[in-house]
Amino acid sequence: MKLLGEKSLSKYIKIFLIILSIICFLCILLGGFYILTFWQTIFILPIAIPILLIYFTGILALILLVQFIGIFHCFEEGKLFVTENVSRLKISYICSFSIFSIYTISIIYFIYLMHDSMALYLFILPTITLFIIDFVFLIFAIGLVILTELYKKSIKYKEENDLTI
Repeated sequence: MKLLGEKSLSKYIKIFLIILSIICFLCILLGGFYILTFWQTIFILPIAIPILLIYFTGILALILLVQFIGIFHCFEEGKLFVTENVSRLKISYICSFSIFSIYTISIIYFIYLMHDSMALYLFILPTITLFIIDFVFLIFAIGLVILTELYKKSIKYKEENDLTI
């Protein structure tokens, strides 16, 4: 199956990302409604800060999904090496590094909460899970930085090649 153009793999990936972004948007709305409804109960809990931080990462993940929808839309139109994709990749790696940073702060906070032996049993699983997700977003962000630089060079070489013809 071809990657670029109509009836290509990029069209189906774009549709999947649109569905995923709608689900993410609804989760953000429901999470915001939950936080606003139970804010008095949430903010007396020691995990209020990580809940808000992780909620914010949902917003960043939605921005990330929207950027990838735009990239795959360009692929669907057959526009591969355009500066629009470079700017979308830049926004994507900024979002990924931000998510990595927020999860790192949450991990440090969970480790701080584990000084009590009872809290150790409550926070060990979320801490391990956040560490794995944190590592994935770090690798993803580094990959996006590399891909962005490759895209910049590819566009430069394409423009030079277009000028020589």
